[in-house]
Amino acid sequence: MNSTFRRCLVDTLALCRAASWRALLSGALIWGGAQAHAGSYQVVDLGGTKHGVDTQVAGLNGHGVVVGSAGAREAPHLQHPVKFSVRGHATDLAVQDGLPGVRGGAVAINSRGQTAGWIEPAFGQDVVAFIEHHGTMTLLPSPSGEFPTVRAINDRGQVVGNVWAVEDACFGQCAFIIRDGQWTILPSLTRGQLSYAYAINNNGLIVGISFQGTNHQRPIKAVMWRNGRIRALPGMEHLFASAYGVNDSGEVVGAYHLDSGQQHAFLWRDGVLVDLDGRADSESRAWAVNGSGQVIGERLIGSHHGSFVTIDGAMQWLDDLLLPGPDGLWHLGEVRGINDAGQIAGTAQDGKGEWRAVRLDPVTR
Repeated sequence: MNSTFRRCLVDTLALCRAASWRALLSGALIWGGAQAHAGSYQVVDLGGTKHGVDTQVAGLNGHGVVVGSAGAREAPHLQHPVKFSVRGHATDLAVQDGLPGVRGGAVAINSRGQTAGWIEPAFGQDVVAFIEHHGTMTLLPSPSGEFPTVRAINDRGQVVGNVWAVEDACFGQCAFIIRDGQWTILPSLTRGQLSYAYAINNNGLIVGISFQGTNHQRPIKAVMWRNGRIRALPGMEHLFASAYGVNDSGEVVGAYHLDSGQQHAFLWRDGVLVDLDGRADSESRAWAVNGSGQVIGERLIGSHHGSFVTIDGAMQWLDDLLLPGPDGLWHLGEVRGINDAGQIAGTAQDGKGEWRAVRLDPVTR
């Protein structure tokens, strides 16, 4: 399998997931518009479409600093990694580091201000991972020279994601961790099957997915890696599931398949699976969980699709909790992170119909 095909495979998996949910969202915005009302989150506008290229949000840290990507000011066809300060000031990390002609994206930021992402150093060169800190970008090419998909960074500066590799532990798309600039390919449940690392907490616990089985039947298992060893989430070994987020207490969130084939968001704690949804007619996925066990994700009921947050363990539509902006009601697109203060990062459409990068700040009740 050549490198171009492998890159397309990785990109296609991500794009298919995003496209399917965005298509559902486009119709749901009309439904939600009449329902939204003043609630418990103040929307902080971080910036919108630049030169025809949307600003995308990927995550935030414990201080409310948000990262993502946006069209470059001088070359709008290029996506650049960006960082939004607490007050919303945007810093183009590529321009800051003297790389105005590159493309890339910032994916995650830790509480120390270290930003992780990916970048193509020059046109036609291999895409590499990077860690940026205090204005200095350290490039981290993968050992195989393949395109890495960066997912998360913890406060120890450890980065996880997936990349094509040929190792004893894993063959194909494999989960990885970068520690002190050194790459380690993580094992999969079955050699020769795909695995992805989606999140890592400050204790080094990594969660994600791994395929298991034959080429004719390869169910996805929600897994964790601890000290380099992989296992399915205890109590969920028999389920078709994916783990997308983990907090420092080791609580894991994601989605699992019911016998009916539908997906429900879950919270896993100490070997116990909690179905966060509970409705037979809904589909949902949980993306992230903070230190208080508050979960964010997305949900579909009939034609209504949108983002949710759990309050006292119960799902609530985030659109219904937003205070209106100067141009009217906001309508959320995707949410991508929640910190221990309860702040949420994502994208939203303002009253003029323009898409903006936003941070949702809880209002004291």
